[in-house]
Amino acid sequence: MPYHVDVQYHILDALFATGRDENQFEWIERPTVFRLGQSILDTCYQALKIKKKPRSIGELYEIFVIKGYVCFTEKSLLKAIKRDKRFIVENTTNLPYSDEIRVVKKIDKKKK
Repeated sequence: MPYHVDVQYHILDALFATGRDENQFEWIERPTVFRLGQSILDTCYQALKIKKKPRSIGELYEIFVIKGYVCFTEKSLLKAIKRDKRFIVENTTNLPYSDEIRVVKKIDKKKK
């Protein structure tokens, strides 16, 4: 079942565990692989820009999980978002991963 996503993900797990990547396998259908970088942050920004309410890191992470194999964790995504000045991250409960993330609006920039 080469088209089944579970089979593809097991192959990817094995490749990454042995220090290789998705380019070192002859795929019948090439899977989508997401690595944390500027394009991931840009996608998060675009997703938040159109929303009025803040979103959790889990909701942002899910954008990628449903579309392909994700080579980063929620924790690393949250860390990258915190470093990016386009985002505001607030945690009012002090619980792990309960952060609320939104984009900086023009009004927010003027306050600073």
